[in-house]
Amino acid sequence: MDRRIQCPVDDAAPVVTSKEVNAFRILPETGRAYFLDFIHYSPASQKAEVVSRMRVHEDALHAIRERLSSDIKDAPSTGITIIWPEGVS
Repeated sequence: MDRRIQCPVDDAAPVVTSKEVNAFRILPETGRAYFLDFIHYSPASQKAEVVSRMRVHEDALHAIRERLSSDIKDAPSTGITIIWPEGVS
């Protein structure tokens, strides 16, 4: 179910970027809610750091999955891996 909404976005304040996000993960929270973590992974140090976290309802997670499935046409040469928690389709 696509729920695109046209609305203004207030981006007057400069966005401070401290780390590049190059991975994400989905963790069950409570009930029908999940955490969507945006992660900076460093191959050099073999460590990852959560840069930002969003709490999303299962319905929103479905919409994100559908959007990624339909909008991503070509995977990078290194490939991508998306793992969905059990029970989320």
